Amino acid sequence: MPEVVEDVPYLARVLGDAPAAAMLVDLHRGEVVSADDLARQLAPDLALPSPLQQWAAAARLQDAGGDDLADGDHPFRRLLRGEPVTGQVVSVARTTGSASLRELRWVVALPLGGAPGLTHLGLVVLFSVRPDAPQGPHESPGEGHGPDLLSPGSVLLDALSYTVADARTPDTPLVWTSPGFTTVTGYEAEDVRGRNCRFLQGPETSADAVDRLRSAVQGSTAVVETLLNYTRDGRPFWNQVTLNPVVDAAGTTTHVVGVQNDVSGRRAAERSRDAALVAAREAQALAARAESRLDALGGSPQDYSTATSRVQVAARYLPAGETLGTGGDFFDVHELSTDRVSVAIGDILGHDVRPGTAITQVQGMITALAMGRDLGPAAILEKVDLVAGSSEDDAATAWLAEMTRVEDDWLLRFSSAGHPPAALRGPEGGCAFLAATVGVGLEPPLGLHQGGRSESVVELVEGSTLVVFSDGLLKRRGTTVDTGLERLLEAVSSGPTSAVALCDHLVDQLVPPDDGPPEDDVVVLAIHLGPLPGTVPAGRPIPDVPTAGVTPVALPPPEQPALQEPRPGRRWSLRGRRRP
Repeated sequence: MPEVVEDVPYLARVLGDAPAAAMLVDLHRGEVVSADDLARQLAPDLALPSPLQQWAAAARLQDAGGDDLADGDHPFRRLLRGEPVTGQVVSVARTTGSASLRELRWVVALPLGGAPGLTHLGLVVLFSVRPDAPQGPHESPGEGHGPDLLSPGSVLLDALSYTVADARTPDTPLVWTSPGFTTVTGYEAEDVRGRNCRFLQGPETSADAVDRLRSAVQGSTAVVETLLNYTRDGRPFWNQVTLNPVVDAAGTTTHVVGVQNDVSGRRAAERSRDAALVAAREAQALAARAESRLDALGGSPQDYSTATSRVQVAARYLPAGETLGTGGDFFDVHELSTDRVSVAIGDILGHDVRPGTAITQVQGMITALAMGRDLGPAAILEKVDLVAGSSEDDAATAWLAEMTRVEDDWLLRFSSAGHPPAALRGPEGGCAFLAATVGVGLEPPLGLHQGGRSESVVELVEGSTLVVFSDGLLKRRGTTVDTGLERLLEAVSSGPTSAVALCDHLVDQLVPPDDGPPEDDVVVLAIHLGPLPGTVPAGRPIPDVPTAGVTPVALPPPEQPALQEPRPGRRWSLRGRRRP
């Protein structure tokens, strides 16, 4: 007997886009009477018809951990008792050379009740499983998880439907469909029995995809194809179809087992992701052009400022001590039109080369989407979510806003992906954090969020000052983030009106030289709305806004910047990050 080499343990997911093994079982005799090529490969030494229990022994069918299945848990014994098995994780042994590799399978076993002439048959489908999350190095594939290692909800395959077509009858008509087929297509079993499944096709169905399915069936080859089908009421949906021709002892194809999966949501997500990747490529090109312009301009490595008759913008960037390569903080302020300004700040985990590469992509993509498309802050963050890293090790936070001038005041639309809240100071000096009405500032970092991002709108009075910062400004040895937020609010409230002077004041108060270099890179960005200092109208109170108590997600390290001065009649941008 060959040595069994247990696969590295993983939590698992069903591979819905890989061919599955399929068999038809005579429930009265307990025999496998027809099987496809993949099923025969799992028990290569058995001839058809073959007792189902002998097939299980030849395939070394066991539980996820490689132990024998109890009688009450064995999917084949349950099927022979007439019980449907809608999904159970098992393992099989596949021999390769002198070793046998144990692999996980997701088993569905259904009696073909209600089908004339087929009530004595049962359908068995064994789906391949992809390992996803490594467990400890000494755990077996199912240790700690047992038979519930996978559930229909986690597998996302409970919407699958199954069909059986008779390959011995002209035009290969359907002879049995599962209840899920009606759920997906709207067609009842009695409506489709005796018909070829081409009734699901419509005007936009790919003829090439249909030809590939037909050729595979004619060649008795399993095939997976995704094509546009139509429900009974004419609604189009993307159908991932798996067809498994099964043959009997004489090698004759007796039936075609079909598995249908409505993947319309996945296709929509893929299209959104493709669009986001295109935007990311555009962003990288835009960032490269901007970088070359900024390099030519030179200037201070830490101080940035620009001013117009409507806004004054200043920023300070302090790199952390003991940094390696490039870090992760960045900021962008762009004049989109004479009355619109976009603001972005972000923080990417790590100080090595990988965060430096990631920050170029994230910063560039946000810039391209903000400057080139009519999208709000939340919509932009949602698109970045599609291409950002999906683990906490490469997470990024971001705060994104668009300011629009309305007569003498401004409207601020903002959204946050795990970033600390911005601070707003009114013309009279009152100061508060901009918390959101629906959790903005508390949502997960980029790439770790599912669903839509929240967005808030706040009216800003002319003469107000907006302060945006990275969490490095809050981190001091021996203090908490909450203490850092309190100190920041006090410093903003007591600081000078000028955006440039306010940035210097905040750095002096919160990152004093006597404390040594900051533990994390620090970005401070101040935007003063309205006339330059000395001409701010008096008596304009700070507006009512949702306020603080927001504890920011403590995250990443940062980078070093660059400056683009405004020219008469030209749009201006202020951008910063550390360059290696």
